[in-house]
Amino acid sequence: MFFKKVASYLAIGLSVSCCSVKADIWGEYGRILGEIQNSELYWLNFVLGNDWNSNLSYSDYYSSHDDDYYWSQSSANGTAANRIKWELPTGGPVYSSPAVDEQGNLYLATWTGYVYGLNIMKTTGWDFFTGANMFSSPAIGPDGTVYVGTLVNELIALRPDGKKKWSVNLGNKIGATPAIGPDGTVYVGCYDYQMHAIRPDGSKKWAFRTGAEIGSSAAIGQDGTIYFGSYDGSFYALRPDGSKKWQFATGDKIFSSPALSGDGAIYFGSYDDRIYALNTNGIEKWHYQTRGNVESSPVIGADGTIYAGSHDGNFYALNPNGELKWSFTVWPLTGGTTTSPIGSTAAVAKDGTIYFGSYGGTFYALYPYGGKKWEITIGGQIFSCPVIDSEGTLYFGSLSDRLYGIYTEGKGLADSSWPMFHQGGRHSGSLALPPAPAEHPTLVVKRSSDGQIILSWPSVASGYTLECNEELASTTGWRALNNSVIVISGQNVVTVSSVASCQFYRLNSSVNSQ
Repeated sequence: MFFKKVASYLAIGLSVSCCSVKADIWGEYGRILGEIQNSELYWLNFVLGNDWNSNLSYSDYYSSHDDDYYWSQSSANGTAANRIKWELPTGGPVYSSPAVDEQGNLYLATWTGYVYGLNIMKTTGWDFFTGANMFSSPAIGPDGTVYVGTLVNELIALRPDGKKKWSVNLGNKIGATPAIGPDGTVYVGCYDYQMHAIRPDGSKKWAFRTGAEIGSSAAIGQDGTIYFGSYDGSFYALRPDGSKKWQFATGDKIFSSPALSGDGAIYFGSYDDRIYALNTNGIEKWHYQTRGNVESSPVIGADGTIYAGSHDGNFYALNPNGELKWSFTVWPLTGGTTTSPIGSTAAVAKDGTIYFGSYGGTFYALYPYGGKKWEITIGGQIFSCPVIDSEGTLYFGSLSDRLYGIYTEGKGLADSSWPMFHQGGRHSGSLALPPAPAEHPTLVVKRSSDGQIILSWPSVASGYTLECNEELASTTGWRALNNSVIVISGQNVVTVSSVASCQFYRLNSSVNSQ
């Protein structure tokens, strides 16, 4: 559907319904200004670099022809920082946040059941139809596996090429975004009242029951502790084995996902209108009272400032001690005296700019001191949380059935422990460092003075089987060598007769072989 084919930025011969549409098209090396007349694109000018012309009139277009999908290009008056670079029709509302990895691969889940994978730089992509509504945002594992939950109870794992790896039915709706532990375990809350732990192969590890549905996306601390809230009004901390460390009660349900600071503080919001800070032992440090539900998740700036929006229409900046630093009021699209709720979690850029959207359909950029840098009105409610790639492009979706790419000057995320929803662009939701990959042991082969073959490898290497074969190139015929193993000076040593039929040897494990 959406990504049967993604055309180049420089695609020509677009089919449009109107007779003349002006285009402002960004390419890899610059910008092409053009005009579409009678369904054909005529280039007017090519501009190298990022030289925006503030006098250009606003126009945009989208073309669909023979199932080929093209970038929708836009231009607007003003400086480069507040321009929509492009927008992509998604065929339905986007509640979730895009995920992006270091190679520029971006993944998006839509309400209409599609997961999209695209590479912005290469303008290539794929789509996978789940057949279910999705509120969950994709999360990218260390191996590139994409995890996403659906509202028909399935947690789905997709390979980087969009092929299904596995799925598991958890028994009820999944609205939360999966978190990925250092050992590859996937943690996701479900409307069956449980936090589920799923192994990387899709098998169930354990489940922990709370008193109500779980819509809060889990966060994983440096020690592997799993933190999350529940609609029962409690915030939980679980050990990696699924046992409860502690439980903290708030005054209403918790949808907000926690943000974890480097000094051990845990921040989250609640429908009791408060932003909370807890210590890792579950003791409250402080809370800040807003005047509306805190549905969005806090994020942390490079200087430790905590940012969060509220349904009272205010975006708050709090000092690490809980004192108000400043607040910014968001007004609805139509104006008036009623503020617009904020449910979108912010993202903090490397230059300190704070980005977030509102239910009123306006997307904001604020200076670190709280002043408005710019705003863009797109006309559709914004639940989606923005993500910023290393080149400074910001992505978010909306209920206007679009994914937007916006040029910013941020050049990546702020240098903090939790600068955006679910920690980073991959949405891993984890501060825990993965274990260092085990070094594959070296198998040493020598011949003794009497002609025997001596094989040795480190005795600390476990889980390996010594195998032999008559042909090196053969993928079959490898068999275990059952000769006696002795340990000499920290080395496993095996002696093989010089007249043995085997000519080639390897150490084999479930992970690798040598």
